[in-house]
Amino acid sequence: MAPKAKAKGAKELPAPELPPAPDTTPPPPASPAGPSSIAKTHPDLCRVSGDGLRKVAVKQYGCFTIEAYDEEGKRKTVGGDAFFIAIRGASRVRAKVTDMRDGTYVVEWKPSVSGSYHVAVSLFGNSLPGSPYRLEVDSPFPYAPNCEARGEALRHATARVAQTFEMRFRDRLGNVAQAVDLDVFVQPYHEPGATPDDVGPQPTPKSMGHGALRLHLDEVQNPGRALEDVPLGTKGMPMMVAAHDAATGEGEPEDTFFNTITKRQRTINIQVGDKPLVVRAHFTLDSPVIGQLVSGQLATVIEERIDKNSGDVRACITIDEVLPGDALESARGKPHAALTRLPPDISKASPLRGMVGLAESDAGCRHVLQTSDKMGNVCVSGGADVTASCSNPEVESSVVDRHDGTYQLRWRSKLSGTFEVFVRIDGEDIVGSPFAVQLTSSSPELGKSTMSGAGLKDATAGIDARLRIGFFDKYGNSAVPKDSFKLGISMLKEKEKFTANSRVWPHKGEWFDKAAGVYELSYVAQTAGTWDLHVWCDPQSKGERLPFPGSPFAICVGTGKASALRSHLAPEQNGLGWSKETRSVEAGKQGKQQERAAVGSDLNSIVAGDTIVVRPQIQDEFGNPTIPPEGAIVAFVDLPNGQRNRIPVSEQSTKAAVGGGGAPRHEVRFECTLRGQHVVHVELNGSAVSGSPVSFVVLSSQAEPSQCKLLVPKDKVLYANAMHTIVLETNDKFGNRCNFGGLMVQPRLQLIKQGMNDQTILMPNNHEMNVIDKNDGTYQVNVKTIKIPASLKLIVNMDKNIPASGGELPPVFLSIVRDPNDMGQAIENLQKAGKQVIQGLGEREERTPKDLLAIAVEAFKDAGANTAAKKTASGDRSG
Repeated sequence: MAPKAKAKGAKELPAPELPPAPDTTPPPPASPAGPSSIAKTHPDLCRVSGDGLRKVAVKQYGCFTIEAYDEEGKRKTVGGDAFFIAIRGASRVRAKVTDMRDGTYVVEWKPSVSGSYHVAVSLFGNSLPGSPYRLEVDSPFPYAPNCEARGEALRHATARVAQTFEMRFRDRLGNVAQAVDLDVFVQPYHEPGATPDDVGPQPTPKSMGHGALRLHLDEVQNPGRALEDVPLGTKGMPMMVAAHDAATGEGEPEDTFFNTITKRQRTINIQVGDKPLVVRAHFTLDSPVIGQLVSGQLATVIEERIDKNSGDVRACITIDEVLPGDALESARGKPHAALTRLPPDISKASPLRGMVGLAESDAGCRHVLQTSDKMGNVCVSGGADVTASCSNPEVESSVVDRHDGTYQLRWRSKLSGTFEVFVRIDGEDIVGSPFAVQLTSSSPELGKSTMSGAGLKDATAGIDARLRIGFFDKYGNSAVPKDSFKLGISMLKEKEKFTANSRVWPHKGEWFDKAAGVYELSYVAQTAGTWDLHVWCDPQSKGERLPFPGSPFAICVGTGKASALRSHLAPEQNGLGWSKETRSVEAGKQGKQQERAAVGSDLNSIVAGDTIVVRPQIQDEFGNPTIPPEGAIVAFVDLPNGQRNRIPVSEQSTKAAVGGGGAPRHEVRFECTLRGQHVVHVELNGSAVSGSPVSFVVLSSQAEPSQCKLLVPKDKVLYANAMHTIVLETNDKFGNRCNFGGLMVQPRLQLIKQGMNDQTILMPNNHEMNVIDKNDGTYQVNVKTIKIPASLKLIVNMDKNIPASGGELPPVFLSIVRDPNDMGQAIENLQKAGKQVIQGLGEREERTPKDLLAIAVEAFKDAGANTAAKKTASGDRSG
């Protein structure tokens, strides 16, 4: 056996340094007037707490809580603050912040790589007190001090019989870890006070196996010395050991240990010397005392911290055997609230879920709680005072002791919702308590379902109509049906029978408020009118169609938005998309003009003065007659002269007509005044309706005397004995050139006297006149005087049947002179002049030759024989 170590100079052996814990001081009480929902959150007064800032394992969620305080230091009871979490370290991590709406915020994060991390918490760039927080993330590999061996073979064994025991692997945070290879060996061990003869011969150190080392306590002060072999025991909970007197507290000077230290991590076994050692919860001397190690007791050191100046050593240890002493003895194996924890996936933010009801089979929330003792060991026996409760008295709480260190917790209720529950051991909350349970219902009672929404009364073609179904169970709680629960709707004509083969109308559905059990359906109606809407369900997907309360619902489907694609121009009688209104032809018209009026009355012929009517039929996308918004229909016409004019649209439709099934009427009326090609466009909301544009040709109307005119040849001398043509050009009342004949044109001439002695009279033998119809809207009026020059007035009556000379055109004046190149006329004039001279010679009065010459000159002048007069005046008498 190894000699016992001396206790002189033994120092406390500390555990790994932990980051400073966040401030967990409870917030100050709220003001009597209640918390303010308006006051601004003050970042310097907010508090952050939780295990997620101290210890987190790889791929495990770490959780901590932010409590918001206003500028007056009052705890806020409403949410809405934008706290920002920045995590920097061995890997990139994003934190999830859940606003609990009561002034608290739950933050969850899950690192993927072990190592050092810094968690910074800020509000609008202002760091919260204590931020950033530093912590070490441990790997999920087994951590020997936290692993546990269980089984009867650890206490009793039979020679030459195989023994088995159970090993539970846990990481540094106490979470279950993956199994690894172990070094297991057995060696003799004797109780204190027994002699070597009681236990047989001792094996040599070499036969004790790997890691079987012994270290006297007084040798810890000199880390460079070799270690001696001692048996390696089963590991328990890590603790800190110090070398001062356990009874008197002697050896507790001012704690300046952390000024200059060196860390060394290794796993060695030690045996306590003559002097008992104090075991504390942390490295510092003011940490709580857990118990003591007595002389000869074994322990395992997993980390050492050595003061470079004084050589003092503090170590983090695990205990092989039960520690003597009342404090440790009473804690062995008894569940301890501070070390019994819930799984990380159960919290206020992530509630434990279950079903509403009081049935023994599947109702309520269940959880099996594994307890741990004060040393962190998993408890293996029952009998502890474990209680479960809920803040709502309507929720039934129960605990069943399974007598193996686990306890089945259960909460049941007729109410649904999220409830705050507590789990306590000996009256103290376990780690994670209080937390939340959520009870929901998935078995709705069809008769208790509620129906609401405008889609149960009215719908508009082409637009989503919505209705909501509220699901409730037999207790009146909101219910969420299972996936096998099917919904459907059918739209049938009024009074049509609903059967299993009725068409399922297309519809969509989604949860409007799943927590309240409200589901929203939407459908699109197509045909305007009155319909029966059947809303039904198939709870078990068996092909059933069970109607909801109130089904069927009578709905009125109104017309939808006007669609240019479905709207069209009424085909009318001619099938061309337009019709016309013709002015009545005046009575008494004859000939081709009457025939022309008959042509204008033809359905497909349009003459100037006719009115074209285009009737757009406005419909929605499903072909229902509908009324467009005011000004949505626009019409315009392209004229033959290249202009485009807007045409007014008359709206004669009414909503009553649409509701009664009548088609609304819109009219585009256009009076045609120009001859030629016309194109009429009708648009709805900027797009052409079907059938638009329509084109047509307008013909000129009947001739209008006031618009007609006579064209006399310009820059032309009119001579007697020649035929002269005056053109009558006809136009209708709109100024369009007529391109057809048929008028009964009646011309006449009036002689304009040149003086008192002018005896000229128009006789049939001294003039000619006729009219030629060119059948293109023009007429040739031919006028000829025979041998006589004259001044004439030409009067043309376009139609003698028009009363009160209404067909007469303004007269034109014609001046006809003798043609100087007409020799026959010249001879005749000379003969006449000669007769006048002879007549002058025969008068009784004596005439001088000079008088006779003057008479002859006048005679020639009157006859237009200027040349002969000139010859006579010059004395040439040869003629």
